[in-house]
Amino acid sequence: IGCSLGWNSFELNRIKDCNVVGVDKDEECIDIGNNIIEKYKLNSNTISFKTSDVRSFFRDNQDTYYDYCVCFMLLHHFLYNKVEVRTLGDSFIMKKKGKELLKQIQSQCKSAFLQVRLHKHEQQLPADYKDTQLINYLIDEIGFKSYKILRSNTDDYWRAPNLVYMFNN
Repeated sequence: IGCSLGWNSFELNRIKDCNVVGVDKDEECIDIGNNIIEKYKLNSNTISFKTSDVRSFFRDNQDTYYDYCVCFMLLHHFLYNKVEVRTLGDSFIMKKKGKELLKQIQSQCKSAFLQVRLHKHEQQLPADYKDTQLINYLIDEIGFKSYKILRSNTDDYWRAPNLVYMFNN
């Protein structure tokens, strides 16, 4: 989800020898990804790209289930001021539609890799906010059963975001 030109999609397809569907709402990016498939004669049965926003993609494919959902540069767009949630004594905010989207991902994917990148300097969240609060919220409220942080560097949210691997099983 949010595949841009598709580089991560191509790498996943190559390294894991799996079927990959890249989704991005930028039509030009999707055209470039599809042109790469054509130019290098890649197997279009194992890698494809779709122009869609993430909500429409999951809504239009409700009967399709995935082993993994990978979201880079996406999750932080859903952390704004509609629904307030209290965690560990502090509060943070998540849009209702963001919560619905994550529940949709959770219901159609066995597990998900979610990039957590929070910007203190933009005051989207309280200055003492910790990534673990959001992760715990995702576990408790969204329905994922467990998680593992694959990379963590909370000193610089912009350059080194956490990558959270969330499991349904």
